[in-house]
Amino acid sequence: MKSEIFITKEQRDDIAENHSKEYGEVVKTRIADITYLATEIQKERRKNNQSMVISLEPVRENRFKEPNYNLKFAKDVENNIFYGIVIGVYPDDNIHWRGLQINEYITLNLDNIEDAKVWAVLRVHPDTEGSPFQRTDPIFRVHDPEVIAIKKISEGKEMIKAMNRATLLEGEALVAFARSLGIMVSPTTSLNELRGAAMGFAQEHFKDFNEKWDDGDRNLKEIFASAVAVRIIKLDPQRGYNFGSIPLGMNLPSAIAFLKNDAQLLTTITGELSSKDSDLKRLVLDEEKEVKDVKTKGKSDKVV
Repeated sequence: MKSEIFITKEQRDDIAENHSKEYGEVVKTRIADITYLATEIQKERRKNNQSMVISLEPVRENRFKEPNYNLKFAKDVENNIFYGIVIGVYPDDNIHWRGLQINEYITLNLDNIEDAKVWAVLRVHPDTEGSPFQRTDPIFRVHDPEVIAIKKISEGKEMIKAMNRATLLEGEALVAFARSLGIMVSPTTSLNELRGAAMGFAQEHFKDFNEKWDDGDRNLKEIFASAVAVRIIKLDPQRGYNFGSIPLGMNLPSAIAFLKNDAQLLTTITGELSSKDSDLKRLVLDEEKEVKDVKTKGKSDKVV
């Protein structure tokens, strides 16, 4: 799987058109203006208050041999342009490229224009994870403290959001959403067990939690998950999901799409679920008793 792309197609098109030049007398080779790109990299990172230090590390470590790579250039085939640091041009018009020696790890200080030039080449090299031309099996990945920090902050906020949402779930809403998350509700499941399971899911799988919470079809999917849990809707390996003799679809998306277009059938399923969902009824009664006990205790505390 590719990571976030370091340079967009729009940027590459602009470089090819406005920030490149041809080398060679007879055989022409168009090459990106690496000094310009290095300067732009510096400006962009300073403008965004990003760290000026990035490191490259191996995607897979080799315990038996220290890697030693000599990378020279990368080619944007779509724009027919090369990225590399040019030392000169040979008499036969071949380009004399500066070799970029990379061992197992390399750290670049982008305040240094020469290091910024190296990064301008490496970020588009097919051996680098995140290059727009990344090959199937890249050798290097970028360890960028700024990117890692931003990602951790974003994930932390997402987790807090999910856990705050989990605290809002009670009673029928708790049971329905828990089932849509794939949490099993059995005849022996207590309210606190279910609350803990939902909170644990929010903590460990916060992205999935928030996606399901924000899903436009959330209510329908919660009804469907409960209907499956109570076995009002059954899954047959050969026929897919079925409500009695009515086929709903081979998979969840097709079944949800089917029910969205049949309001009468959905009302029938909801009505049957209301009468047969014994676990939900038990937990709602438990919650009502819990609330009543808290109020009773509050009154007795006031009397004392």
